[in-house]
Amino acid sequence: VGHSMPVAVAGRKTPNYRKDIVFNIIAAYEPVGMEEWTQVARVYRVMAKETIDRDPADVRRYFIEKLCNKNKTPTGVAAPDPITARAQKFYRAILVKSQAGSFGDSSDSEVEDD
Repeated sequence: VGHSMPVAVAGRKTPNYRKDIVFNIIAAYEPVGMEEWTQVARVYRVMAKETIDRDPADVRRYFIEKLCNKNKTPTGVAAPDPITARAQKFYRAILVKSQAGSFGDSSDSEVEDD
């Protein structure tokens, strides 16, 4: 008599993110707004061969909290993980890019005096 593996019915467990894939996509896209993070989530689904898109906010949170180590600088003697160091570099570039975009938005609200 053959035995089959039990299947979890209560809920499906989402597989862990693959650091290398997330990093490479973010390095290519440098996402700022949620529309760009949505694109990152879609590309991740394809690259990781998953069947369902990830929540863009979850992808962003994973990048900042896990890959960038919440952008903390390492303490002690140990060198940071190479991916973490590179991810923090991209995170800073994304922040600069997002701040540059916000400067353009403020020019519309300026009022000239006559």
